[in-house]
Amino acid sequence: MRTKSKNTKIQNAEHAITLLALIITVIILLILATISISLIINSGILDHAQHGVDRYSKEEKQEQIKLAVASARLKGNGFLTTENLNDELEKIFNDDIIIEEIYNGWKYKNYLIYNDGMIEENIEGELPSRYQQIEYIESTGRQYIDTNVMANQDTSSRVIFENTETTVYDNSYIIGAMLAWENKMHVITPYTVFGYNSRNVQSRSFRTPNVKFTAVLDKNRCELRNEQKSLLSATMQYSEFSPDLTLFIFACHLPKGAGCFYIGRIFGVTIVQNNINSRNYIPCYYKLNREAGLYDLVEGKFYTNQGEGTFLKGPDV
Repeated sequence: MRTKSKNTKIQNAEHAITLLALIITVIILLILATISISLIINSGILDHAQHGVDRYSKEEKQEQIKLAVASARLKGNGFLTTENLNDELEKIFNDDIIIEEIYNGWKYKNYLIYNDGMIEENIEGELPSRYQQIEYIESTGRQYIDTNVMANQDTSSRVIFENTETTVYDNSYIIGAMLAWENKMHVITPYTVFGYNSRNVQSRSFRTPNVKFTAVLDKNRCELRNEQKSLLSATMQYSEFSPDLTLFIFACHLPKGAGCFYIGRIFGVTIVQNNINSRNYIPCYYKLNREAGLYDLVEGKFYTNQGEGTFLKGPDV
């Protein structure tokens, strides 16, 4: 009996030791797992893995687009057309697709397809490789760009400009649209900023040539300032009005078309519509033919002269 009792105690002790060892082992494994997970997260392994998946997906899509482009060129005897390219992209991606025609090519989602077959990802906020940024573009008389933005009381414009002539005429417009008989206007000139039923700010000093100025017009303020940050500004309150004409740059959009052309340099233009960034133009030129214009980083589009002559180019940036 004593022997049996002694054996039972020994077995119970062994079971207790085994259970304790198991608990300790589990705790150690949990600690090691926690450390391993922490190391994986902190070392960026998961981020690198996800980046690799995204990169593979992007490269796969580019290869599919290249295949569609090759098929469209074959169908067009070496040339790309909107119809053929659209058809081949629909076949590849098995979806209804409408590509957008742009300068020297097409835009499909976030990709640019040039008319020579080159494909480039269109990254918002970046200038594509086929364009060279320059300090400014300069008008010499009757050049202008249509922004395709309809201005209303919720439109905000900001323009950086420089006059090139000693005489700046009162009826020259850096950016604007105006229906005179209805008093619907959104206009920036070399010496004044004003909108429909708004107060305006004016200064003859802003006619000075070879000095960079910034003009701002929105529903709350109009402002002109020079590089030294000296300000001429006024608070304002727009009355509501429906848009009728799109804003022109280097001219004013009048009912009869472009008029009141501005002779000078533009370093950049931003337009905000209903608190949304609608346009962000930077001066540049297309490298293959060196045509100058404004590239919109928001839309991913290149806007060239729609008037007479050509824009002069500033130095490369």
